Amino acid sequence: MGRKFKNAVYWSVRRKPKNIWYFSDGNSECDFIYKFDDDYFAIQVCYEINGDNQEREINGLLAALKFFNLSEGLILAVDQTDKILIDGYTINVVPAYMQFH
Repeated sequence: MGRKFKNAVYWSVRRKPKNIWYFSDGNSECDFIYKFDDDYFAIQVCYEINGDNQEREINGLLAALKFFNLSEGLILAVDQTDKILIDGYTINVVPAYMQFH
């Protein structure tokens, strides 16, 4: 289900900007970096944040935020919400349906 969810999010994100990238620094990965107008956005997609994947998902997003000098990013999940403040960065966990309705 996770791969199908990520693919659905990709096509929803793809409708707006044309420039979408995958980010990897060799240690961490972020699913989507995109540029809309002159702003960059970082999005991590995870079907469900849990104890097995939370650190990996957050670290991937943080690496992208640092690289692109962004102060906040987004983790899209199926039905979770949270606000994570870490090292001066804000990570908003929101249900994907709230972003693409």
